[in-house]
Amino acid sequence: MTVPDGPDANTFPDTTTVVDDHVTIRDYYPYGSAPGSGSGNDLGYFEFKHLGETNFFNSPVNYVIIRLSDVILMYAEASNELNGPNDDGLEKLNMTRNRAGLPSLTVADVPSKEALRDAIDRERRLELAFEGERWFDLLRYARQEAADGSQHAVTALDLIEQKRGTRNANFLLFPIPLEEMNSNPQIGEQNPGF
Repeated sequence: MTVPDGPDANTFPDTTTVVDDHVTIRDYYPYGSAPGSGSGNDLGYFEFKHLGETNFFNSPVNYVIIRLSDVILMYAEASNELNGPNDDGLEKLNMTRNRAGLPSLTVADVPSKEALRDAIDRERRLELAFEGERWFDLLRYARQEAADGSQHAVTALDLIEQKRGTRNANFLLFPIPLEEMNSNPQIGEQNPGF
């Protein structure tokens, strides 16, 4: 995304953009420039994927906890992990792709479990953008350090470095709750870094 500079810096038009064969509606406005947005006392751009345009942070639109596309892609992922590329998993993946106006994939397009896993991961990354799912996908797919430059350019450690200024792998784990450690002597010790 190119952020406007100079005299047009206070406007950023709604545009339709094709990203990785996906058509996406990009609703970025500078803070305060969207219709009915309020005072605009913050700097930067705001993503309106789930918010109404009547008020910036007081939207009548409910916050999405889980979406049908997320459940369908979880099903495709589980089917692939159990049975490899098969009609059942592909059908679920293609439900999401077809709803977005994309062509269906076939077993010839994703001939191995790894290829279908990458296709599902890519679909999740694009379908669930800005919904707080990517971090958990990166951890689940063990994309903490390894990234291929084309499809998975960002790793979990990249995000940690971006937020904390360090590539500390301890932040890949959650702490074990103290109550669990106290009630289960088999646990032994806390995760590193906590």
